[in-house]
Amino acid sequence: MALLEKSFQAGEITLSYGEGPTNGDPMVLLHGLTGWRHAWEDTVIAQYGPFWHQYAIDLRGHGKSSHATDENTYHIIDCVEDIVAFITSNIDQPTVIVGHSLGAMTAMGVGAQLGDAVRALVLLDPPLAMRELPITDLPDLNTGLTMLYSLISQNPPYEVILEACRQLEPEADENTVRQLATQYQCLDPRAVKLALESRGLGGFDFAEALEATTCPILLMPAQFGQSGLMRDKDVAFVAQHAHNLQTIKMPYDDHVFFMSQWNETEPHITAFLEAL
Repeated sequence: MALLEKSFQAGEITLSYGEGPTNGDPMVLLHGLTGWRHAWEDTVIAQYGPFWHQYAIDLRGHGKSSHATDENTYHIIDCVEDIVAFITSNIDQPTVIVGHSLGAMTAMGVGAQLGDAVRALVLLDPPLAMRELPITDLPDLNTGLTMLYSLISQNPPYEVILEACRQLEPEADENTVRQLATQYQCLDPRAVKLALESRGLGGFDFAEALEATTCPILLMPAQFGQSGLMRDKDVAFVAQHAHNLQTIKMPYDDHVFFMSQWNETEPHITAFLEAL
């Protein structure tokens, strides 16, 4: 299902987003760090687009959204303020927010700020291990972001990024590789740099945000390891501070399990949404 491309001015940032037809209640989709809104197309958009009014947003510095003037405004709270402004201006009834990684942590802050304007949160492997661990203790993430920053930090031509993506994904078809190259070419390297310096959280208070959130929450962590970014203690932390929580721990050490294991992921999200 193709979404109609639109834009919204959130302070100095122009947010690019796709809006689907008014097939039901509102649903906002927030991708992870280095991602973009097209990441949802084969999963959440394809599955729920016929039944929901979807808004898939490129976070600041990602996709077609503009880059921040100040490199220190890629913290979670900056993304939260963008999405709060977007929802307040564009959606007039309680919305479900589905977030992955950085998008999931952003969703926590939005839920805390908007109260009853948020109907529910679906949080896919928010990297809460980063509350306590330096990125060097998360080897898969550290390696991936380091390679990506090295690739894009000098603003290389598209063809250079494309060739690097071919080498990174040798089994992917050409269309997929070109989409990945476009995604990376759009990305502000300063957002990646902030994460590599373990400064991306910006002192965000997750406990306070969870305690201020009253809507139902579905938490879906991956297995912690090379790719998954929630430890058991992070899952327990969310349970300690959230009021209305359902947790489904996925049996995959895969931060993007919602893409690679969608057939196993979808029934849990569907059951949660149907119970709202």
